[in-house]
Amino acid sequence: MQIVITATLDADQAAELRTVHPEANLIFVKEEELDPFLPTAEVLFVSHLSVEQLQISPKLRMVQIPYAGMDQLPLAEMKARGVLLANARIHGDTIGELTMGMMLALARSFAVIQRNQQQHAWVRVPQHMLMGSTLALVGVGALGSGIASRARCFGMKTLGFTHSGRENPYIDESFLSRDLLSQVGRADFLVAACPLTEETHRMIGKPVFEAMKPDAFFLNVGRGPVVDEEALIEALREGSIAGAALDVFEIEPLPIDSPLWDMPNVICFPHLAGNLEGNHRRAAQIFIENISNLLQSKPLTCAVNLDKGY
Repeated sequence: MQIVITATLDADQAAELRTVHPEANLIFVKEEELDPFLPTAEVLFVSHLSVEQLQISPKLRMVQIPYAGMDQLPLAEMKARGVLLANARIHGDTIGELTMGMMLALARSFAVIQRNQQQHAWVRVPQHMLMGSTLALVGVGALGSGIASRARCFGMKTLGFTHSGRENPYIDESFLSRDLLSQVGRADFLVAACPLTEETHRMIGKPVFEAMKPDAFFLNVGRGPVVDEEALIEALREGSIAGAALDVFEIEPLPIDSPLWDMPNVICFPHLAGNLEGNHRRAAQIFIENISNLLQSKPLTCAVNLDKGY
């Protein structure tokens, strides 16, 4: 089996893979040097794969990516070819923690306090508690569950919105995604933690912001294009919502002329919620496990449903 790897695989993990599967031919290349190895590759551990690259990979059986998002992969073409796909759902804890920090920063006016400190201004600003507030989560997968479990510890009520309306042990009330507009007015915090699919593209737009309470906050830790950014900017300017904390954007890096940079009620993060030392090892361990799963015809760990896109 020829396995081509552009993602990070530490030396000890490569040795483990060679020990468990001595018949495997491991090829380590840089992302930009991948193409010449695709015609004979059976397994890829890569960060990106285009339609054109898939077309020159006739032997490909499985692709593993070292992160969660799959919106830049040719999912329909992979399904048609019968290529298996797995991702790495390893960010629930780190994104869960940062999201709680974001909510605390918004509720406790951290940005305003910081600006006042820089100006040596002793000003007491409004404070709000997370305890007793309501959190609405769009997406209750690994990310949403990581957030909801921590929100419970803060005494927050949790509402979950998913494609299936499935229940979750950390969610107090579960709804279908289409129920968001009718229920979001109950929320003090609305958090987008869902994957980007045709269904979720710009699903959070002007109607949602208009349905929110004017003292509610919006956070996005999922994918930037889930949100209609112009509608968000308009809602923030008009006071339809109280503020926002954003880790992902429609265009990244965030353009220097974006109004979001300078809005006093917005906190911008440079897409770092999932960054954590050791994440590459956790992703690689899933990949090593999936080589065994593939050879034994077992379901892949973190398998992606190519119809749903997650």
